[in-house]
Order: sequence, then C-alpha cells, then structure tokens
Amino acid sequence: MIVIDFAISRAEAQRRLATLTPRQTQIAERMAMGKTRIQIAEQLGISVRTFDIHLYKTQRKLGVPTIYGIGRIWFAALLGR
Repeated sequence: MIVIDFAISRAEAQRRLATLTPRQTQIAERMAMGKTRIQIAEQLGISVRTFDIHLYKTQRKLGVPTIYGIGRIWFAALLGR
C-alpha cells in the first residue's frame, strides 16, 4: 500500500532511505537530482527496462506513488521538512 505523506520528518525520510539497496539508493539520488531515466540507465550501465524495475521497487519501498515523491524524501532526509 502506498501512502502519500506531504509532511515527512527528516528522521522518517532517513529511515525510509536506509531500507534501500545500494542500487536503489543510486537511482533515488539521481532521480532527486533531476536526471532522466535514460541518463540514469546509461550512467549505471543498465537497460532502461532494468532501470524501470529498480525504480518501481524503490518507489514501493519509499512509499511514494511518483518519482517526485522520491525527491521529496531525498531532500527531507538531507534538509528536514
């Protein structure tokens, strides 16, 4: 179940990010920085389809329905609300 939470605390964001695998963390960081799917796949040396699978799993673990939620959690972990 995906829950949208627009007021996530820094501690909660850090907790969620800590659940990611190293590859998922790489993807979350690059998505938060505004990279495209193709750019990230090329940087990581994977196909776009493999990227999409990692992205889906990353979103599920973080509990966000969109790529924008990844950025929100990433920056909440760094900066707080």
